[in-house]
Amino acid sequence: MLDRMDAFPHLDDYDRPMSVSASLALSCSTSDYSMTTSSGAPLLTPEMSQSPALPGMLPPSARTASPYPDISMVTPLVGGSPGSFSSPVLSNFHQQENRQILVDHFCDSLVQLLVFKEEPANPFRQLILPMSRRSSAVMNAIFAVSAAHMEHRGIENVEKSLDFHSRTIQGLTKLIENPKSNRDEALAVIMLLVYFEIVRSGSTLVVNSHLRGAMSIMRTRRSNNGPTSNFLEKTFRYFDVMCSLSTGGSPMSGNVPLASNRELLPVPGSPSLTMVDIVFGLVTDLWPIVHRMAHIVELKHEMENEEHNLTDRAMSLRAEFETAASTLELALHQWTPRTPGSFVSSDTPSEDSKLQSMVNNAEAYKQASLVFLFRTIRGLPRHAEKVQVHAKQALQACLRVIVFAGPMSTLLWPLFISSCEAIDEVDRDVSRSVFTHLDNRQGMQNIVHALDITHEVWRRQNEGHESHWKTVCHDMDRNIVFG
Repeated sequence: MLDRMDAFPHLDDYDRPMSVSASLALSCSTSDYSMTTSSGAPLLTPEMSQSPALPGMLPPSARTASPYPDISMVTPLVGGSPGSFSSPVLSNFHQQENRQILVDHFCDSLVQLLVFKEEPANPFRQLILPMSRRSSAVMNAIFAVSAAHMEHRGIENVEKSLDFHSRTIQGLTKLIENPKSNRDEALAVIMLLVYFEIVRSGSTLVVNSHLRGAMSIMRTRRSNNGPTSNFLEKTFRYFDVMCSLSTGGSPMSGNVPLASNRELLPVPGSPSLTMVDIVFGLVTDLWPIVHRMAHIVELKHEMENEEHNLTDRAMSLRAEFETAASTLELALHQWTPRTPGSFVSSDTPSEDSKLQSMVNNAEAYKQASLVFLFRTIRGLPRHAEKVQVHAKQALQACLRVIVFAGPMSTLLWPLFISSCEAIDEVDRDVSRSVFTHLDNRQGMQNIVHALDITHEVWRRQNEGHESHWKTVCHDMDRNIVFG
């Protein structure tokens, strides 16, 4: 059986994913948290007494098959489309009952958790699922990630996710070795393998291996510039930057032509959601700034390695770093999410709530980026005012994402970055509750790992040791695949 580390045979072997169990019962105190943006603008505020409860995080064996508290927020496709689960085509997608269950779970539960909107269509259903009809590699990748997601929730299938993963790797190897193979098919398999690592909280090094393979394919094989290529390239751009912020390296996509910021599919959706990108939500125009931030981390490492030598190069690197960090800070402070002119629409209150959630997700990214800048790049101590102010604002924004019950597909990074710097117990209570709700909603092991690391950061802080989260990850032999 081909090992999961052989996804790209030309790369080194990497660590295998670690297993971790968690059984947590957490609570939330929101009394000190305002419902405004950082600029002080009021938000459309639902009655807190009617907001969804934040349930305790249960161990995988205790989770139910339908743990999603607010699936009604997603607008399904209509008619006989791939997203309509009364469709006879989908209900008979595979002859084996256990595999049909995996297809149903993928389409009915999992893919809703991976995008910001489903209007005009969920790209996983409309673009990726049809590929599996002609590609065993794509089909096995769907089986693998679906089975892994069910396993994390304590639902066992006759066939295990690792078995499907091995078959996926075999199919991907053939696609990579064949220069005439379908470019989008290979990229779709790699994307699903990245999600497999997220669900199982596998190694960031394995994800890096997958991303290198994807970037190589995007550089060497011509894109057809269709909706599938655009969707895949956007997704890899997101993961490339997130993985860089986790590992401290520079993004690999600097010179790779990527899809422009336009709607995935040219079918008009709901007017107020047209500006929401399926992959990036409302942070599309923030992403170049975050991409630049990831590059500055590597520049800092290069500067620090050179500074013990009193050379012209060391002085040049210091000047370049200071300029880049100052420019980044200014860009982050000036950035605000572009939103519809009005959120208030009595005809579509659920849509208003989704938009409010997306705005707060964008705000969380802005504030967490400032935390990352001051704490990781500038090296300020945890108790510094600049760190604490933005950590609190990021946690406020994360909490409002939960209150408005919108998409949470990209919430882990800002939640983790701000939570690790939380000193006050009220901030930590909010962090615990958001983590709880996020895990119950998304059901992925990387969330559990992130909370474990956060708890260890807090424990050390309580004992008077100000350990950076990267140090804790190293000491615990853990890493986080953000997504």
